[in-house]
Amino acid sequence: MVIMIQHLAHVECEGENVTGVRFLVKGELGAIQYLLYMIPHDFEPTHVMSADLGYHSPKPRYSDDTPMFDKCEYLDGKPCFYDGSGLNAMRVSNLLHNCGPDVMWKDLEEYYIETFGELK
Repeated sequence: MVIMIQHLAHVECEGENVTGVRFLVKGELGAIQYLLYMIPHDFEPTHVMSADLGYHSPKPRYSDDTPMFDKCEYLDGKPCFYDGSGLNAMRVSNLLHNCGPDVMWKDLEEYYIETFGELK
């Protein structure tokens, strides 16, 4: 199991260049990501926006699933069946802001188990 943070410089979101952070829990069965963006504003503090909570799976997760990427960097170059949700990301954002990073990582590990069946 690998837990990592990836800095995403200058990602375009809603027409603006933003900085992003991807939190990953990567195992033998796939990867879970939580993605957030930091959107700068001229005269206001930076806005933090939860963008996505999702999975990268080397196998289809439902009957008509098709790969989103032929080679996924989070699956060691294997095809990637991806799905994610911005709405589900809000839960993780609330945990990070209200309970801290340890609770957030625990939640991501639990989502990995929920998605792939075991933490492996």
